[in-house]
Amino acid sequence: FPVTIASPSVPIPADGDGVWLATGWGLTAMAEMCSILGDAVPPELLAKLKEQAREEIKRICVDWRDRRPWFVKSNNSVTNQWIEPNIGLVRACLFLGDAELLPAYNLGVENLLASLAAHGERGEFLEGVSYAEMSLRGLHEVSELMRLSGDTRAAGSGFGANNWKWFAQMHLPGGLLVNCNDSKMSVLPDYSTTVPLSAFSSGALAVGSTSTSDLEFLYPNPTPIGSIDALKYADFLASNGSAGPSQLSTFAHFPGQEMVVWRSRFEPIVGPQSAFALWVKGGTVRENHIHREQGHLTIVVGNRIHLS
Repeated sequence: FPVTIASPSVPIPADGDGVWLATGWGLTAMAEMCSILGDAVPPELLAKLKEQAREEIKRICVDWRDRRPWFVKSNNSVTNQWIEPNIGLVRACLFLGDAELLPAYNLGVENLLASLAAHGERGEFLEGVSYAEMSLRGLHEVSELMRLSGDTRAAGSGFGANNWKWFAQMHLPGGLLVNCNDSKMSVLPDYSTTVPLSAFSSGALAVGSTSTSDLEFLYPNPTPIGSIDALKYADFLASNGSAGPSQLSTFAHFPGQEMVVWRSRFEPIVGPQSAFALWVKGGTVRENHIHREQGHLTIVVGNRIHLS
């Protein structure tokens, strides 16, 4: 059974504690791969996948109705554990294209809209960079799929429009990252030094021309390795490259996190680093994974952390 209860002192119900992250990941992967492979998927396999998708859609709806998972009981739409199953639910309903699934589809959309509203209008993700990278690629892509199907309910959110700017501000000189909110990514991984993090690029490309020149400024020479998103970014850049000086503000305040980020200038991610940057963290009751971060200060100069 799915297990989302983390504390060993809390007993797991005999029939499990409901849908969780892997439910959303599985449905999203199935829908995405079927879309990519198209007619190459054997009909017998496709039929079984669609049958499984219907079962998972039903399971998500029942668990929400019965308020089984902890994040449904607490109505915690901030957490990625709420976001991921609903991404999968909407993706699966769009994949099947069955009008009888409209109530399930609307449940997923309404839950995702609650998440978009819970996070910051300036694009801040209230669980930090690591959890954002885990969940936001799927959220941006399903919002775009909704729009393409004629459903614009997620298209006008401030969070969706500005999340790529928040991601840009989370990048510090020297390949460092703002690592608040329990983020274990304090340094950019090797696979993301010449291409953006997947959630960063998906959010920026969904917005379009207002973001792409800044993205190319930060990542001008992509090496498309490691992910479909890296290939998408490299392909987009080859067709639409228009880099100029970065237009991103050197100062950013994110009220949802009560965080300030400032730098002397933006520089390309790969190359000589000499900018001065700092981030200062307060805290809000809306965030998850805050631990003891209130009052934290980090100062970076070039490739070195001078204070943290």
